[in-house]
Amino acid sequence: MARPTRLETLVFWLMLVAGYAVLAPCLVLPAWLEYEAQLAQLRDSDAALATLAEQLTQTERQIERSQNDPAYILRLAEREFGPGISKPNIDVIPVQPSPPREDATSAAGAATTRTIEELWPELSTFLERTIARYPYARVFVDQTTRPVLLAMSGGLLVTAIVLLGGWRGQRPATPAA
Repeated sequence: MARPTRLETLVFWLMLVAGYAVLAPCLVLPAWLEYEAQLAQLRDSDAALATLAEQLTQTERQIERSQNDPAYILRLAEREFGPGISKPNIDVIPVQPSPPREDATSAAGAATTRTIEELWPELSTFLERTIARYPYARVFVDQTTRPVLLAMSGGLLVTAIVLLGGWRGQRPATPAA
């Protein structure tokens, strides 16, 4: 097999690098954007779960108080039906609800969020900066341009490998004179 010329070697490497330069963002960016969307959805779900857990705790406290505390029932009745129900010689002391406590549920949700965000922080930060800095990077994700770019880069890679990558056959031998 004949040795390739410098020009053929240069063209091979240029085609190979150009093909991979287009192929890599087409493969990485959609997965990364989906990952970021899932993280945002997970954070929203964790926040909603923490809110619901706090509401459940408050409701359970109200149920417990209504079953065990007659003064609490009297306060509820006064709030609902007016101050005419109050007993004589009782001073009304306004009570503010207690601040939310740190429950195991909210701590577990925060731990889950932190753990997931720590998986790929360098890549996520790099890709966020890249998308913000280069808005045309969305071309690699758009459903109309992505298949064209994938076909173009695949064709470029196949062409480089088949035509210039050593798949050439033996050159015919020159007849002896």
